Amino acid sequence: MKKTIIISETFDELRIAVLEDGVFVEYYIESGSDISIMDNIYKGKVIAVNRSLKAVFVDIGLEKGAFLPFNQISDKQFIDENFKAIPLKTSIDPLKLKNGDEILVQIIKEPISTKGARLTTNISISGRYIVLMPNTKQIGISKKIKNRNERIRLFKIAKEIRPKEMGLILRTSAQGHSIEEIDEEVKKLQIKMYNIIKDAEKQKAPALIYTDSNLFDKLIKDIFSNGISECVIDSREFYEKLREYLNYTEPRLAKTLVLKENIDLFREYGIDKELKLMYSMSVPLPSGGNIVIQPTEALISIDVNSGKSGLKAKHEEMILRTNREAAKEIARQLRLRDLGGIIVIDFIDMGSEEHKKKLFEEFKSFIRNDKSKPFIFEMSPLGLIEMTRKRVRDVSSTTIYEPCNVCRGTGWIIGKDVIFMELIRWFKRNGSSYKGRKLGIICNEEFERYVQGKHIDYIEEEVQKYNIMIEFINDPHLLIDEVYIYDFDKSESIYELNRYRVDYI
Repeated sequence: MKKTIIISETFDELRIAVLEDGVFVEYYIESGSDISIMDNIYKGKVIAVNRSLKAVFVDIGLEKGAFLPFNQISDKQFIDENFKAIPLKTSIDPLKLKNGDEILVQIIKEPISTKGARLTTNISISGRYIVLMPNTKQIGISKKIKNRNERIRLFKIAKEIRPKEMGLILRTSAQGHSIEEIDEEVKKLQIKMYNIIKDAEKQKAPALIYTDSNLFDKLIKDIFSNGISECVIDSREFYEKLREYLNYTEPRLAKTLVLKENIDLFREYGIDKELKLMYSMSVPLPSGGNIVIQPTEALISIDVNSGKSGLKAKHEEMILRTNREAAKEIARQLRLRDLGGIIVIDFIDMGSEEHKKKLFEEFKSFIRNDKSKPFIFEMSPLGLIEMTRKRVRDVSSTTIYEPCNVCRGTGWIIGKDVIFMELIRWFKRNGSSYKGRKLGIICNEEFERYVQGKHIDYIEEEVQKYNIMIEFINDPHLLIDEVYIYDFDKSESIYELNRYRVDYI
């Protein structure tokens, strides 16, 4: 498989695209105004202990309180100058924690929608070759390293260089590297960990202690690997920085770097078109069908539709073909969009058990390269595949888009009919209090046209009962579902319907 990395830098925005055999499969973006907080380490303050949820809520200085499950709380948080674990001065027993207690935590899941960040006290910091964990003595080897002899070699290295009272995980990029190279990184991370702890002891909660949000560092640690065939960069400054680093650490990878200045790389490689689809609900399939991806608060639903392909034939082979196309595209979109949580896929119904089994096995093979390692359940009798997937980076729609100020991100607004009928009900309820008065209806131009077109008779019927004069006042600054009733005698607004924008639903 040919793996290509495209890096484009514009002002304070850095974009990285990963292509596998020319297919766009992963996307990373960082700008000065939108920095990932994944893996950040904070000194937090306990604000609530919820026994029913089996979790602690912690103030780490973000807008929302962070969520720390009981099973993510460890006894050991601090290490001394010899890197030996020492207990906290106060018990870390979740049930004995109380409001105001300070605790060292790390983000394992970023805030999303209405949910705050998810935390752990099992602090770890990662380098290019290893992950260092002060709260365990465990040794782990990346599952991506398949060669048995290499796994044995790395395990022996880890046993020899593992600091006392600490654990190590050897990452995929460690394969082929010497004990001296790996040990050098262990020592650097030990010093970094010690400085983190010392800084935490000095700071008052809530406080950010350590951040690993720089996309250059993440590129080196998580994206670059021995499988890279080519890395194309449009920024000379970034190219020189990366080449200097790789010449020192990975000379072979340094040879993959290619500088292409003054070229729109994302357009040249066809990535721009893919990005537009990436944030669309519907993604077309080669045979004419499509998949529809709809995230909700509880889960993500993915529906497979036959579309135009269904017009040609409804036989089993055609359905299997469309489902196979969908399975391949869904696996790609999961990585591209970094979809996480519970995911339910509704494939087109198939009568053949053999076809169902074939589709399921193919789908598993398509997600094999997903570093998030999703867990897939067997296909249900209804033809649904349920799976769970952990988000590995912040490439959600919030990175690119802001919530719509009309629908507040729901994709829906209250219909004109609903607003109009509430207006009628208001006159029915309150008309007698404004007999003989002049009232104004302040609204969006589109809503005024709607009322004046076919519905003006209904309002006139109500206001004539109380001899009320009405005048429409167009305000271009109002949204279509914002309507005010204005009392000219008192020179004040007496009713507003903008509360309907979301709350009514």
